[in-house]
Amino acid sequence: MADKGAWVVASMSVQLGRDLVAHDDLQPALQTVVDVAPEIASADAASITVLDHGRYRTAATTDPSVVEADSLQYVLGEGPCVDATDENEHYLISDVANDPRWPRWGPRAAGLGVGSVLAVHVRVGDTSIGAINLYSYAGRDYGLEDISVGYMLASQVGAALAAVTKIENLTVGMDRRTIIGQAQGIIMQKYDLDAGVAWNTMVRLSQDSNIKVRLLAEEIVSKRALPEHRGPSS
Repeated sequence: MADKGAWVVASMSVQLGRDLVAHDDLQPALQTVVDVAPEIASADAASITVLDHGRYRTAATTDPSVVEADSLQYVLGEGPCVDATDENEHYLISDVANDPRWPRWGPRAAGLGVGSVLAVHVRVGDTSIGAINLYSYAGRDYGLEDISVGYMLASQVGAALAAVTKIENLTVGMDRRTIIGQAQGIIMQKYDLDAGVAWNTMVRLSQDSNIKVRLLAEEIVSKRALPEHRGPSS
């Protein structure tokens, strides 16, 4: 299964790239990983936990029932995916009901039908920002091959997160430059100024008003004029 997993995970990189280009969105990229994870890892279900502004959430899943098992971890503050994220590690649970490491979560997760779990931390750079959780409904003995496949899947989740973050940052940067350019053009046209004087006007008003140039630009674009009827710099 590990050999098959390696081939399939490698091919997933192409599909992930297509999803990111098509959607510029994290959700379809994560769903691509999680949808194939059970087959690759010989698991029954999978989910992806992400740490979002200090709070855990399940970002993608193949089975709504495991979301409840995830959510129990977030509420109780214990469990394999929480610890995998916090400790930058992986955890194997062969018998969820009787594992002493998580005495509150384990029996309750078993009551939801969970038998065993492999949770592997997901990193972006050197930062652990979540985990991929591979659930089986029966007990299971895990080996090195299972761990290897888990880490390959986790690397794909990390790649998706890193790529979307980059896309979002680039988009924000482009939006910022666009709105500033629009404001500069409005000033040039309305007050018959060249580009340099229009830009200096925006900078002076930004400094005088103690407001960021981007926010000033948004106001100019909204009002189609300089704020507070202040004239351009000489």
